[in-house]
Amino acid sequence: MRVNHLSIAASVFVMILLAVSCRGPSKDPLVTVAEKYNAGKFVSLEDYYLESTGVKLSVKGAVIEVDQADAQIIMDAIRTDYVNVMPFRIEKNYGNGGKKDRVAIIKTMDQFQLVTALKTRGKEDKVATASIVKALQAINANAKIKITGAGADFVEFTFSETPSDLSEIAKLCAGIAPNIVTYGTGTIEKLEGEIARINGAVLWWY
Repeated sequence: MRVNHLSIAASVFVMILLAVSCRGPSKDPLVTVAEKYNAGKFVSLEDYYLESTGVKLSVKGAVIEVDQADAQIIMDAIRTDYVNVMPFRIEKNYGNGGKKDRVAIIKTMDQFQLVTALKTRGKEDKVATASIVKALQAINANAKIKITGAGADFVEFTFSETPSDLSEIAKLCAGIAPNIVTYGTGTIEKLEGEIARINGAVLWWY
């Protein structure tokens, strides 16, 4: 008996199509993150940002509440479990009044694109988003950084490797965010010590 190879191939192709069509739609990773780490509770990043900062975003994301002590652990776990989303702390409350921190998840793997998407800037300080991104890239060229927090007027990062020249890093940070010296450490030397102590920096603007 002759076997019709074309018929067999066609049958296999039809079976694959049927199998695929029977599958349910894949869940949005932003939803599954919320289900896994916050009992399915989340608000859209767009709604949260508009309400808290007055800035309208065109990027999709989700915001969940976490205990401050668990924030970094959860962000590290999300980075391990998902390859197409980026977690970052968007609100830090230091446990004041029992308030939880908020962690956002956005569909991007480019940390500098994250800053652009959030339109981080110094409105009163007249520091543009593009200038902040450029400065962060310069810092990253000197010492690899990992952005762990960001919002309308701040960026927080840690170092993946200990910088060899903390003095240069401190100058770059103060150059783009002078408030951290003027209203913070008081001197570049003390800023350098602070950067070493926390293995990173928090840049902020008015």
